[in-house]
Amino acid sequence: MKKASIAFYPNKTKRNPITCKTPVYVRFTLGRKKAESRLSLDLDDFELKNWNPIISRIGLPKSVGNDHINTIEIEFKKFVSIHALEISCMNVQHIRDKVLNRNNSSTFQNKILDYVLKYYEESVINRSSFSLGTKKNYLKAIKHLRTFLEKEGLLHLTFANFEYRHANSFKNYLIGDNPLTNKKGMTEVSAVGIIQKFRTIFDQAIDESLLERNHFKKIKLDNKSPEKPRFSIDQVVKIFHLNSNRLSQLDILSRDLILFSTFTGLAFKDTIQLQKSFLEFKESGEVKLTRPRIKTNEMVEQFLTSFALQIVDKYRQHPTVSLSTYVFPRIDNSTYNKTLKTIAAHCHIPFNVTTHTGRHSFRQLLSEAEIEDIAVVKRMMGQKNRDVMDAVYYKVTESRLLEAKRKFELYLHNHFYESNQRHIEDKSEQFSFVVTQ
Repeated sequence: MKKASIAFYPNKTKRNPITCKTPVYVRFTLGRKKAESRLSLDLDDFELKNWNPIISRIGLPKSVGNDHINTIEIEFKKFVSIHALEISCMNVQHIRDKVLNRNNSSTFQNKILDYVLKYYEESVINRSSFSLGTKKNYLKAIKHLRTFLEKEGLLHLTFANFEYRHANSFKNYLIGDNPLTNKKGMTEVSAVGIIQKFRTIFDQAIDESLLERNHFKKIKLDNKSPEKPRFSIDQVVKIFHLNSNRLSQLDILSRDLILFSTFTGLAFKDTIQLQKSFLEFKESGEVKLTRPRIKTNEMVEQFLTSFALQIVDKYRQHPTVSLSTYVFPRIDNSTYNKTLKTIAAHCHIPFNVTTHTGRHSFRQLLSEAEIEDIAVVKRMMGQKNRDVMDAVYYKVTESRLLEAKRKFELYLHNHFYESNQRHIEDKSEQFSFVVTQ
C-alpha cells in the first residue's frame, strides 16, 4: 500500500534578487511519486538562519510562518484520514491540489507582486532568447512596481482587486517627480518600456484566468524618442584633426574611441569589449567585423573602412592591448563621458556629447553616403530586421556589405581630405590613412 507524506523546505535556489527572501516549498510524496508547490511564505535571512530542517519549522517563537505550515499539515492529515482507503490509487498532483485548495476560487486572489516575481523566475531569467540586458530591464521594472506598491500600501493587492486606477497610478509614479524623496520622473519613452513588460505579464495572467482585463493596455504614453544629437561630418573632421598636444592620454583614447564608434556604429560596451577574434582579415586585404551586440545579442556584420582600421592599428602595440584579447585599452563609462565633454569643448560642439553620440552619428553618415539598403544598414548596426518577408527571403551577402563599405569609404575620404589643410594644426600628430581605391 502506497504511503503519502508531506515535507516543507526553503528553496535556496529560488532566492529572490529583489526582496532577498527565500521561498518555502511543500513536497507531497505518494510511493515514489512527488509533487511540489511554492507556498505564500518567504523567509528573510534571519528566519532562514533559524530554519530547523528536522522539524521543518522556523526556530523562532510565535512565528506566523509556522502557523501557515501547521495549517497546511493539518489539512493534509485530514485529507489522508478521510481518503485512507482510496489514497493509494490517487495521483500525487491531485493530493497536492486538494490539500492546497487549488481548485477553489481563491486562486483568483493571487497577489500581483507574487505572480510577477514568479513570472520573472519561470519565464524570464532562464529564457535563452532574452539578452542579459532584457533580463535586467525586467528586473528593474519589477523593482519599480514593488517600490510603488510599497509606497501606496498595496503590497497585498490581488488580481481580483486590480483596477485601471492602479495601472494609471503606477504610470504617474514612473513619470512623476517627488521633491520629498528627490525622485525625478523618467521620460514617457522610458516608462513605455516598463509598461509594455507588464502588458506581457498580465496577458499571461488573463490566459490563466486570473484576470479579465489588462488595464495596462489602456495606458497611453508617448513612445517616440526625442531626436538624439549627432555629429555632422564637419564636426567629425574637427574631432579627427584635434591637436593631440592639447589633450591628456585619456582624452586621446576617448577621442579615438568616439571616432571608431562614429566609423562603425558600435555602442560603447561593444567597442570597449571588442575582441581581436571578432576581426577577420581576408586574403583580399579587407577586414570584416562580426560580433553580437551585448545589449540585444543581434549580430553586427560590416567591413571596416581604412579610417576605422587606422585606429585599430594605433593601439595594436599598446602595453595593455598587445597581451590581451581586446582591441582597445579599457576605460570606464563615467571617465569616458567626462573626457568626451573635454573633446566637445575643444571642438566647439554645441551639445552634450555622450557615449551614444557615435552610434547615432554613424547612422546619419550612412544615409549621407547614400547607403539606402535598409537590410544592409540594419546588419551593419546590429539591428533586428522586422520585415518578416525580408528576414525570410532576403540575405545580406558579403558583396552587399563590401559595396556599402566602399560607398562609406569614399564619402569619408572626400570630406576628410578636402578639408585636410584647413583643419590640421599639427601634422606630426595626424593619422596616416591609406585608402584603397
